Amino acid sequence: MRFKGFIALAVSVGLGLLFTLTVAAQGPEGPDAGTISSRVGPPGPTIAAAHFTPTAAVYLPFVAQNYDPFRLYFDDFSDSNSGWPFVDRTDIKYSYQAGEYEILLRNANWWGAAAAPIGNIADYSVEADMHSQIGSTNSYGLIFGLGDWDHFYTFLVYPDGQYYSIWRHDPDWVTLVDWTQSPHVNPPGAANHLKVERTGSRIVVYVNGHLLATVTDSTYTGSLRVGLYAQTEADAPGAVRFDNFEVRQPATAAV
Repeated sequence: MRFKGFIALAVSVGLGLLFTLTVAAQGPEGPDAGTISSRVGPPGPTIAAAHFTPTAAVYLPFVAQNYDPFRLYFDDFSDSNSGWPFVDRTDIKYSYQAGEYEILLRNANWWGAAAAPIGNIADYSVEADMHSQIGSTNSYGLIFGLGDWDHFYTFLVYPDGQYYSIWRHDPDWVTLVDWTQSPHVNPPGAANHLKVERTGSRIVVYVNGHLLATVTDSTYTGSLRVGLYAQTEADAPGAVRFDNFEVRQPATAAV
């Protein structure tokens, strides 16, 4: 992974701090999509290689007295130029919609994913709000430990039935936690807040503030990428919207 950038800091007494970061990066910054392989229960995806290398501009305003040293990145998608990809193809569309980020899947048994427009990170938590905008049988979640589109982890929920699961792709799908029902997963029609904590080989997942599972897997560790994921089942088209995407440094890390 190679990147270049500049940091500009401006301080005004009583007005707080404005932090501007521009990054030009090489790696799986952009989206990818494809068909879903057969699987018992809600299916997992089949991933192809991505080739998308944008330049991202991220603007992070802070009020000085409330400065949070552990927040690495936050996007509420109110700025449509915050760096996530715009792509519109016959099978899929990535866009900003009404203050959220949307992955629209036009085919049944289809998936789409987008990496966050930030550099590689290690030892972090990543979280976001998400809900189905169109279709009631969508699965959605977070991608993390993303080296390329053949090597990553996913934490997914399937609201229609209130399931969750964790997978590793390398490039075959390896089950870390198979589809498991939980009353903490909100059903279709309600949003879900997903969170992953990644520290070394330890993976901890939460939904709506509730701890679901802790697993250990050292296949992909170190400084890698994070992002968003959505897929359809038999119901198409399907659209998932995301909001309040946040990446944090563990509280035990040095400031």
